Amino acid sequence: MRVTRFHDFAASVVQRFRIGRLVLAPPLLVRPVHLDDVADHLLAVAAAEPAGDAAELGGPRDEELPDLVRRYAA
Repeated sequence: MRVTRFHDFAASVVQRFRIGRLVLAPPLLVRPVHLDDVADHLLAVAAAEPAGDAAELGGPRDEELPDLVRRYAA
């Protein structure tokens, strides 16, 4: 099952790429998905009959990583 980045990806970026008050967040387009949605999707896939590759799962909209990092930091 392929899944896009999780909502907590912004927190990981802040923790790993902080230099003082500066956070290095590349101009990356992401479509974050909530972990609860991933768990629900995984349970549905596990309960279903075998059918080849599982459907991909992504968040509801595109987000710019620097914007996510700013909102997280605020």
